[in-house]
Amino acid sequence: MFGRCKAKKIDVSSFDTSNVTTVKQMFIYANNLEYLDLSSFSTNSLTGNVGDSIYQLLYDCSKLKSVNLSTLNLKTIIGNADINLFGTTPELKTVYVKSSKDAEVTGIKGSSNATVLVVNSGTVNMDKSGFDSVTKAGYTAKWYANADFTGDAVTTPETGKTYYASWTKNQYTVILDNNGHGEKPTDKTIEH
Repeated sequence: MFGRCKAKKIDVSSFDTSNVTTVKQMFIYANNLEYLDLSSFSTNSLTGNVGDSIYQLLYDCSKLKSVNLSTLNLKTIIGNADINLFGTTPELKTVYVKSSKDAEVTGIKGSSNATVLVVNSGTVNMDKSGFDSVTKAGYTAKWYANADFTGDAVTTPETGKTYYASWTKNQYTVILDNNGHGEKPTDKTIEH
């Protein structure tokens, strides 16, 4: 569909993909493509050899820098198949995926030059980069180099590594004032 296109950025957010049965080679050789947000894609109708239906989705997009796959259930789509989503993508810096299982998919792990950010229900802003590009309303993220969130949180991502977002509800302290009438009420801490 977009193979060999010359666009730097393609907006597919309005595409209804609920009945699409294959996205195989959809962006193959789109050599000028730099950013792609596929978070609006539904892959529930992929058929046949499911791994084959997404095979070489972004193959040899040589200028691709960032791709958002954070709503795709890649592990379910691909399983343990050894497929190649990216081919040669030397400029690829960031791949956003939904869960730790999706980060394990061979087609993602094969992107050794890219940082993989596991958003764990966060939302990706493709106009930003690094950890700042992932948010979740009412929460603060800490990023870890392992899926079980042990060890120290990471503040700066390194190229070629995978990081996992751990979300904590934001807490706020409400300071109550009695306007000088009687005893001051106790301040309240709330999560929101």
